[in-house]
Amino acid sequence: MSPASISEMKARESLKIREIETALIKAGHATLDQQARVLGLSRATTWTLLSAHKSSGLSSTIINRMLEAPY
Repeated sequence: MSPASISEMKARESLKIREIETALIKAGHATLDQQARVLGLSRATTWTLLSAHKSSGLSSTIINRMLEAPY
C-alpha cells in the first residue's frame, strides 16, 4: 500500500470518527459517560477514539464492540 493511500484511509477514518461524535451529540449523548455507554466502550477507549489521538486508528475489536452495543 502506498503512503498516499494510507494517508487517504486515515483521513477517511478521521472523518467517520467526527461523524460518529456529531451523531452522538445530536442524539443527546454529550458527555463522555453517555457516549461510552452508547458505544459499548470504556470511558478511556471512548476518550481516545474521540480525542486527538486518532493516529492509532480503530481496531476490529473496537468496531465489533461498538456494533454489538445494545443502544
